[in-house]
Amino acid sequence: NYYLDVNGASNKDGANVQLYKGNSTNAQKFKFTPVYEPNNKLGISSYSSEYKNSKYYTSLVNSKRTGANRTTVVNIALSQVGYHEGSYAGNSYGSNNKCEYNRWYYNSNGAYGGSYPWCAVFVNWCMREANVLNSIYPCSFTQSGIYAEGVPQVRNWYEKRSRYYSSYSYTPSVGDVAIFSSNHHIGIVAAVSGSGRNAQVTIVEGNCSDSVQKNTYTNYGSRLMGYCVPSY
Repeated sequence: NYYLDVNGASNKDGANVQLYKGNSTNAQKFKFTPVYEPNNKLGISSYSSEYKNSKYYTSLVNSKRTGANRTTVVNIALSQVGYHEGSYAGNSYGSNNKCEYNRWYYNSNGAYGGSYPWCAVFVNWCMREANVLNSIYPCSFTQSGIYAEGVPQVRNWYEKRSRYYSSYSYTPSVGDVAIFSSNHHIGIVAAVSGSGRNAQVTIVEGNCSDSVQKNTYTNYGSRLMGYCVPSY
């Protein structure tokens, strides 16, 4: 009649775990969360050989993952900072939208083309790498029955679910998806300093000057419009 029990129902690291008589308290209720080990942590199963031989793949493999959550998504995005379009390896200086992220997205979905602006595709790629569920961030967005991986489609999807907030009244959290004022650019919030309209928000952006960049903006400034908030 003994149960596994956390002393004092503590939720702190290092709390003592013991055997105790059954009492139906929170001290004896457990939730198991999977930990993604290095050997099986990659969420996307298809990579070009060129990308796999690049430093960005090495950085991706070494990125810290703690499950399908905000921190993992951000770590994956940060692992790609510096990648430049023009080749799948990310070490070119082309401007033709040729990149590993477009290759993955359009090939995996059987969608049209593949040489399109890729800021939204990059966010999708990071979500898939982190094993985020499609119900939290869809694998693909469509418009008029065709694939349309664009910023308006992402924003509209979250607006319909009441999970889009204006930068005027919302301080973002790490892992939120930022929508820029033009409504044609998107990125992943990597850090937030301060709160309210003057908060400084660091965002990892794909297809920013043809590359993956990390930039910091004022929350309610001239650049940021609002945020999509995935329910990780």
